[in-house]
Amino acid sequence: LLQQPLVSLHQPLGGEGEFTLEDALLDPCAAYSGKRSGQDYLKERLEGYLHLLNPAEQAVLRLRYGIDEEQFMDAVEVAGRLRLSRAEVTELESEGIGKIKALVKLSEAA
Repeated sequence: LLQQPLVSLHQPLGGEGEFTLEDALLDPCAAYSGKRSGQDYLKERLEGYLHLLNPAEQAVLRLRYGIDEEQFMDAVEVAGRLRLSRAEVTELESEGIGKIKALVKLSEAA
């Protein structure tokens, strides 16, 4: 597998280019208290989706996107930290993002 480049929340994901990681985390129909910041809401949504992934996918996405540490890592750094191959990290990242996208589509259809 080829190493995937780092992705920002605003960079299009997938082949269509119309879906971003931010889209996967934000629900435009959800109402939330004005006392919470959008960032708090986004983190809450992200945590909800991450808890539905398997532990390896969670760990990879947390490290790749700096979810817990505010500093993201590239696939090689994540591989070293988790003692996986770069290919395994790339595959787990892809699977995790794919599951989140599918979950968002299901929640939108409901």
